[in-house]
Order: sequence, then structure tokens, then C-alpha cells
Amino acid sequence: MIKTVACGLMLLDHIGLFFFPTLKVLRIVGRFAMPFFAYGIARGYFYTKQKGSQHVRKYIFQMLLFAVISQIPYLFLFQENGSVNIGFTWFLSLLFLMTINKKNGKMVYKVLITIFLFFCAEISGTEYGVYGVLMPYLMYLYLVIEKAQYKAFMSLTVLWGFYVAQENGSAMALLQVVSIFSIPMVCFLKKYDTKLRLPKPFYYWFYPVHLFVITLVKIYTKY
Repeated sequence: MIKTVACGLMLLDHIGLFFFPTLKVLRIVGRFAMPFFAYGIARGYFYTKQKGSQHVRKYIFQMLLFAVISQIPYLFLFQENGSVNIGFTWFLSLLFLMTINKKNGKMVYKVLITIFLFFCAEISGTEYGVYGVLMPYLMYLYLVIEKAQYKAFMSLTVLWGFYVAQENGSAMALLQVVSIFSIPMVCFLKKYDTKLRLPKPFYYWFYPVHLFVITLVKIYTKY
């Protein structure tokens, strides 16, 4: 259910962005989508990790493939900002999770790889940058492993503070404070997560397909 709700919120966010920019409530509600997806990434990594490293590598490859495919319609809609889509953020986040959780890896290598991943997130212009890469890790640590809502709330608050500072207090960074309050919503929704679960391919394809549809609507309606 959580990923299904996240897809709906993301759709509302993009409808507000491209068709009703003055209707701010759609953008505000849409801020919940990103942390919901971050939790989905964290939980997906947790269950995939239990199946073995081969399945983790497959999961990461699928995320990269999804990101590459999504970049095509993304470029049509976001021509001016020079960034890459959220799929690459999740791809780097999965690599970060795999690096941190590697049992036999030396600490110095983990630190160097982490610095490299953070550098890639910033230099490539991935959506949300390091902030986005770190969020699934915090979800993984405090909601999937420990189930500590208070720690999750506090850690996301600190992370949001760094994000606001990094973005020089931009309006969208300040609006991202909504992500902190996703914690109780995630904890509530996961109780009913099996009630509304669509086939896995749906969640991979929804992002590029809905971007493509929005592109077509913009082209043919001259919006």
C-alpha cells in the first residue's frame, strides 16, 4: 500500500507542477511521495538482502535500468534544470546501503566508496543529492531494523536541516519539512501494506510512463 499511495501522491505533485502551479496544496501533499518511496527502497533492500548478494545486485541493476529508461521522458519535462531523475538517486542509495552493510569490507574502503557515491550524487545533479541518497538508509536503520520512530523522526529532522542549508534556504527545501512528518504515516500505512499491493513491474514502470503521458498532454494541449 505504501508504494501505491506514493505513486498517487507523486502523480498529484506532478499534475500540480505542470498544470496547476498556483494550486500549492498539490505540491505540499506531493512532498510525502519521496519519503514513502525511500521507505520502499529501504524495505526492498532488507528483504532482497535476505535472499543473498546475487539478488541484491539484481535489484540494483533493475534500479539502474529503470533510471536510464526514465531519463528519456524526464529530459522532455525538465529540460532547464540539467538534473537526472530520482531513479539515479535510489540507485546510489542502494549502492550506499550495500557498502555500509558489507560485513567483510574494511572501514577505509567503506568511507572512500561513500565519499565517491556522495560526490556522484552532487556532481551528476541527481534529484535531492546526498539528502536523497541518505534518506533510505535512515529509513532502513530506524524503521526497518530497529523500528524506532523517535530516532527516525529526529534523524530526518537533522537531515532536512542539512538539506535546507545546502539549498540556501530555498522555498522547495523548506517545503521538504513535510518529509519529517511522513514517519507516523509510514508506520500507520505499513500495518495495511498487504491490503493494496500491485505487481512489482507496475512500480517500476509507473514513473517513466506517467512522465511520458504528462509530456504528451503538454505537447498536445500546449500547456
